[in-house]
Amino acid sequence: MSTNTAPNKNAVPKVDETDEWIKVQSSRAIYQAELCEKMPVRGIILGTSEFNPSATNAKDGNGKPWTGLVLKLTKACKGVRNRTVVDCHVGEEIIVGGYDMADLYRAANHPTKAFEVKLTPKEILALGGGRKMWLYEKLVNPKGHDRAEEKLFFFARTIKAPEQLPTRSESDTAGVDEIPF
Repeated sequence: MSTNTAPNKNAVPKVDETDEWIKVQSSRAIYQAELCEKMPVRGIILGTSEFNPSATNAKDGNGKPWTGLVLKLTKACKGVRNRTVVDCHVGEEIIVGGYDMADLYRAANHPTKAFEVKLTPKEILALGGGRKMWLYEKLVNPKGHDRAEEKLFFFARTIKAPEQLPTRSESDTAGVDEIPF
């Protein structure tokens, strides 16, 4: 009887238990200023996430797709999960939607830095069709955190900018370490 010494293509590779593992949060609360007592939200921008329209973001049920920032909280706040207001703790991830946040969407896709922001709800902007978005006072720490050193990654990070943003030219990307604000 011959023994087959060819490698098994379906074999599970050995995992070195000394490898570092990062917990990936899959269920995130959404920050909704009107339900979250209009308290500021403060965190490090990990990336953006695209959301499909839902009946909850327009009175007539004809919602539009939207983009939200994914923040790793550096200060506790309130969030909404399953239509219930919940406490969100430092280190948790939360999603924030808003209007006029193009500069923060660009910062979310910075290749080496992750920036801390403080967003304070100021007023609601009616977009028509029962849709509304909050306008925020935006404060940003321009120093940023090193994504690799701090393990500040969002694994489903959206690299594509939302359609309403202008396309970046080559001159815009000449210095990738430049601060995007």
